[in-house]
Amino acid sequence: MLKTAREMGLRSACLDGNARAPGLGAADLAAAIDFSDLPAVFAWVDAQRAAGESLQGVATMGSDVPHLVAAIAARYGWCGPSPETGRLATDKLAMKERFAGMGVGVPRFGAVGDGGDVRRLWREWNCRQVVIKLPPTAPVRAGCACSRATTRSTTLSTMPAARAAAATCCSRSTCPARRSPPRPSSGAVAP
Repeated sequence: MLKTAREMGLRSACLDGNARAPGLGAADLAAAIDFSDLPAVFAWVDAQRAAGESLQGVATMGSDVPHLVAAIAARYGWCGPSPETGRLATDKLAMKERFAGMGVGVPRFGAVGDGGDVRRLWREWNCRQVVIKLPPTAPVRAGCACSRATTRSTTLSTMPAARAAAATCCSRSTCPARRSPPRPSSGAVAP
């Protein structure tokens, strides 16, 4: 994205919590700031603008931070996702509920609060696996086992009671988790 911006004649800025991130060296302006630390991001942007930089937008290659991009865009009046879009993009259950409510086809899904809910949905759906996506507020987040790099196990007992996890019947034929039904103690998928 930074290379494309440069090819288009645009100046770019890059923030990354990793001081050795390649993007920091590829951008015109850069700082080793964790993008999720909004007060630090705002302070940096404000300082750049006070120094005469004409920052005018925000974008990211990351898929887990639309709520942060939305907050930055909203603060400075830049184009970007709305705060509601950012919230929906980080809350998979709310996202699926919105899609279904708007008539967009989604796989079968439901809220789960414990292993009993997982087993009940697995039986009702008669599917080979159930994928559990924990809410962003969970102490450990989980993803589909089809993307093993982002999957971490946790127990359902650690889920915050305030927001249930989203369970989805996964139909990917290549998913390594399709071999057996979910175990109640798995926060991601039963291997």
